[in-house]
Amino acid sequence: MNVVFTHHDPLRAQEVRDRLLERGILAAVVDRSNVWFGAARSYDVMLCYGVQYDEARAVLAQTDDSPGHAAKSGGSTDQDADHEDGGWQPDLTQLGSDKAPLCPACGVRLPLDAGLGSCPACRSAVDVVDLIVQRHGPEALDGCYPREESSVESAMIERMMLLCPTCRYSLDGMPRVGTCPECGEGFDKVAIVRDFLGG
Repeated sequence: MNVVFTHHDPLRAQEVRDRLLERGILAAVVDRSNVWFGAARSYDVMLCYGVQYDEARAVLAQTDDSPGHAAKSGGSTDQDADHEDGGWQPDLTQLGSDKAPLCPACGVRLPLDAGLGSCPACRSAVDVVDLIVQRHGPEALDGCYPREESSVESAMIERMMLLCPTCRYSLDGMPRVGTCPECGEGFDKVAIVRDFLGG
């Protein structure tokens, strides 16, 4: 498998994926949760092309995101530190009141505040973001973060190793939109990347 990074936080996994995309390495985040056994969610960053595995590992090593580093460390991660200082806190005001989680200890509805550390009623430690993700999935937070990945930059596309979706012929050196010289089918490199990333 071409998994280069695993983390319990989907946003951290997306950050690593974005870092790889910026370097021309086609990667995607895959949810590999085992909800049947009630295990904690976990997210893999997978590569489209195995031949880029060593390059991806080198990129992650430069930024202290070695494969599995955060998921297996057991200690606090960069994400945790960012979360505490407000650097990664989502704007939960974008959510409807129906997404406000209940305190696991006393059942009181918690305010939609990512910085809240304890229940206002019983003072039990809470993580509002984590409770929302557990109940509604990570997609519930989609509108709470800026959408930087929505546009795929031309320079990034040019660095990516892409294959024709029809015949798998290498599109290196080809224009962003064109016709595959091997099979004659049209291609759009941005569409190939968006299809791989799931939209």
